[in-house]
Amino acid sequence: MSTSENDLREMPVLSMLKEDSVNSADHTARSSTRHLPLPVPEKLSPGADFKVWELVTRRYASHFPAELQIDVVIGLLSSECLSKIADEDLPEDMEGLFNLLRRRLSGLHPALTYRREFHGYSQVRGKCLTEYLTQLRRLAHLGYPDEPQPAHEQRVLERFLTGITQTHAQREFGVHPPRTLEEAQASAEVMDSIEASLCSEMDAVSFSSWSPSVGPTVRMNRMPSPPSLDRVSPRRVHFDDRRRNRCYACGGTGHLARECANTRNQRGTNNGRSPTRNYPPRGTSPSKEARLP
Repeated sequence: MSTSENDLREMPVLSMLKEDSVNSADHTARSSTRHLPLPVPEKLSPGADFKVWELVTRRYASHFPAELQIDVVIGLLSSECLSKIADEDLPEDMEGLFNLLRRRLSGLHPALTYRREFHGYSQVRGKCLTEYLTQLRRLAHLGYPDEPQPAHEQRVLERFLTGITQTHAQREFGVHPPRTLEEAQASAEVMDSIEASLCSEMDAVSFSSWSPSVGPTVRMNRMPSPPSLDRVSPRRVHFDDRRRNRCYACGGTGHLARECANTRNQRGTNNGRSPTRNYPPRGTSPSKEARLP
């Protein structure tokens, strides 16, 4: 067989191999275009923003199979962070792992600090009962994260009843103590709504309609006094009249009725004499006859 015949026989094979190589190169180029390499997030170090790291890490770990996501997240922790969770039992799910990392590495206070704050927390003046109960729930969740649910709710309920400062709420819960935390939540919502309605009614009262007979629901110590109401005691008013030296006999000012010059010459007459007492002339002592009726 000649060389030209061999070349003719090998040419189809070479052409087929060449086409396969070209097709594989095109497929690789298209696949690399569709699936770009993911940027690896930075490792979490002490002092870094945990929320940002958690967001980026969750996004990055979602591209891996479920059985590898835990290892991917742990691989993105620095040696300092790994030393803080070395004694912990790592959860097998992503949510449990991130909760553990958030509790130990996000810069939160230790559980003992939240427990002290929980046991010393009381209702702040002016804060409603529902806000007070919500804050207690948050502190109890941070201070006792692994406590069973029944004991956890009972702890919150006891602290809630102890720290109430509103008088009417203390009286109501003392007469009808709630047995569960849900009952306390419902009662707190009802009392907050009543308090809000009373405050709205008091805010709606204007100065022109202010009166002590508004109703038993209006608290007089919280009602604003109208600007025209002059609260002056009778003794203060009498003192002001004496200080101004107003004469009740002639109606003039600057002197008293006993020193009135307009009626001094009329002593002994009905016009200048008091109906109950006889005044002697100025500068003389009264006689016994003058004092007798």
